[in-house]
Amino acid sequence: MKNLICCLMLLSAGLAHGEQGFDVNSVDMKKMMAKMEQVQSCIQQIGQRKLKQLEQRTQQLQIEVKQLCADDKLAQAQARAVSFGKQLANDDQIISMKRCTEMMTGVLPSSLLQVFEDQLASQHVCG
Repeated sequence: MKNLICCLMLLSAGLAHGEQGFDVNSVDMKKMMAKMEQVQSCIQQIGQRKLKQLEQRTQQLQIEVKQLCADDKLAQAQARAVSFGKQLANDDQIISMKRCTEMMTGVLPSSLLQVFEDQLASQHVCG
């Protein structure tokens, strides 16, 4: 949860500095900050114990994938990461968190969000 909030803050900081060619003058900063507070409040309603378990599972995956990458088992590392991603896509807490972050639709430029999605989709888990 902290990571998500940090990411949202970094996104807002990037927007405030006009990165990615985004025109800051077109953004109502107060509206964006209010939406971010709504997102944070929404996320806080999600089962914190289950989110902590999810965070631990994610950390365990990172260890496994790093080891597979170090052992030059790139295909296995990628398959493990993809499998975990599919599990996450069906996880109730992740679905709830996605609903929370959808509140930012229309506040953050879709082109900026697309850049992050494209980067994630085009990279191999090992590097």
